Amino acid sequence: MYTLITTFVKSKEPFSQWEEIDSSNIRCIDLFNQYREVVFVLQHPILPETLSLDAEEIRTELSGTEQTVAEMLVLNGNNTLPTQHIIPELKQHFVKYQDAFRAGYKVWLTDGSSSIDDQGKDGKTGIKLTREDTDFEHFYKHILVSINGYIHATDYDVNGAYVRDCVKSLDIAQVNHVGLISFENLGELHFEPITEDKLFKLSDNRPMKDGFGIKIDSECEDCTVLLVIGGYLHTYQDGLFIRTGVNLLNVDFSSFNFLDRYLDSRRFLDLTQLGLSQSPINPYFVSKEELYSDEVITKYLTMSQSFIVLLKAKDVIKEKVFVFRNGKGLLSYGSGIKPDYPLFMARGVIGNYWSKTEFGGLWSLSVQENRDDHYLYRTTNEDELDNIDDARTGAFPYWPFRSASAYLAKISTTTIW
Repeated sequence: MYTLITTFVKSKEPFSQWEEIDSSNIRCIDLFNQYREVVFVLQHPILPETLSLDAEEIRTELSGTEQTVAEMLVLNGNNTLPTQHIIPELKQHFVKYQDAFRAGYKVWLTDGSSSIDDQGKDGKTGIKLTREDTDFEHFYKHILVSINGYIHATDYDVNGAYVRDCVKSLDIAQVNHVGLISFENLGELHFEPITEDKLFKLSDNRPMKDGFGIKIDSECEDCTVLLVIGGYLHTYQDGLFIRTGVNLLNVDFSSFNFLDRYLDSRRFLDLTQLGLSQSPINPYFVSKEELYSDEVITKYLTMSQSFIVLLKAKDVIKEKVFVFRNGKGLLSYGSGIKPDYPLFMARGVIGNYWSKTEFGGLWSLSVQENRDDHYLYRTTNEDELDNIDDARTGAFPYWPFRSASAYLAKISTTTIW
């Protein structure tokens, strides 16, 4: 007779994770109603090895029975069950972060070809990352690259990985931090550009600023969708989008905080491609009506820092572990856990950080930029404003800016096989 050692289950709730439970006294009908996947770990007295049983193999026979799992095994007696010799093991897999320079990569300016040189930036549009003994196809399929906190599209050849359209970004920011966000522990990444023909309105009289749809070319039912818009990385838990079909997304753009993110990111990205009108009085003015127009939003969604990412992993979740301002200065955080994970700061920009251990087992994270601006327009009724600029408040209690709150994102999934 088989005896139960343990049970691995996955709930029917969306994005649920594998967990280990004692199912001995749970009725089979309840087990199948509550969990979408169930794997038993069993022993048999005449077999030297532990066995596993995928409950899908016996669901038809047991899904309606009132017997508990222990009673089911007793009643089964010595009848053979469709077991396997593969034993499940619960593992959690995390997305990891590392600074490119600290990881040993060299960075070169490039015009997008395989050639690299040190002859200035004329004609150069992107950068090329090189490192000895590195498989750059593997790099491309598993790593997102952050330039000063904003995700940029990549490409590769046998000699290196390319980061597209980032020379202007580096020029505007006047800093050159390159961060690597690795999904190697979870699965491969597949990238799709967002083109105008993939965008559709949710209704004729609903402007895109309130929401829109995106069609995905690739049908990947077991993939997790990530969405990069304007260099900002989003998972489903951020509330920006929902997946309404295998290849359809509904995006709630009203939750994107477009105005603040535009004001923030124009210090780091080339946003002239949006074609916004420039005021002769104040070049920093932006027309709110123009910014939120369907035309400008479409341009924003189709620039190279906006694209779809399909991750070949199921039920990926994001847990936020907040770091604290550690008193060492404006550009420093403290963490009680080892900072191996991406750091998200004000309005979702990624913090490219270096870390080191401190006294008492704490960690210190140093960043180049973590400014959370207090824009002056927030002190008035925004609905009454036609033009807005990036002027900041200058009087107490509204300081011009503060050190942004931040969290380490433990993006992960669990497996048992």
